[in-house]
Amino acid sequence: MLTNKLLTALFLTAPWASALSVPAIEASPHELLETIQVPNGTLTIYGIRNSPAKPLHADLASAPSCGSNTVTCDYGSHLANVASCDALLNSLRNDPGHGVSESPRDICFGGGGDRCCVSWSKAVGGLNYGMLLPAAEKMRNTCVNANSNRVSAKSDDTQLRGSCVKECLSDRPSGC
Repeated sequence: MLTNKLLTALFLTAPWASALSVPAIEASPHELLETIQVPNGTLTIYGIRNSPAKPLHADLASAPSCGSNTVTCDYGSHLANVASCDALLNSLRNDPGHGVSESPRDICFGGGGDRCCVSWSKAVGGLNYGMLLPAAEKMRNTCVNANSNRVSAKSDDTQLRGSCVKECLSDRPSGC
């Protein structure tokens, strides 16, 4: 027994022991806030609790091109299944007035093992589902990869309630 304790102590204090330690896993800043059952799946709302919204129109002066929804496609990573994205967009389209509180920054549809998420870069107060649709639909229609029936895209100049944000459509919350 003493030998085991001594060996453990020697092992843990050896100069090379720190190289064997496992690095800490960084926690995601977004947490699950709500789930909503919709036809054929579930909408999952992620966000940052107690994240203050920016004042309306705070970013417009510094971003005169904001609102043009210029799309950049990514055909290599975080590709979401188009059928899942279509279901997500249909869920948003079917309830365009559904309010989104200030904190959420990601809405995902999951059904059949695939996930598609629309996410945005800043907390914005007074949003509803319908406001997320123009950029998300443009990303879906512009960037669908016909070969794999998948999509991943971002718009760096989306206007949501007067704030210029990055909006993404991909297979993950919190980014493109």
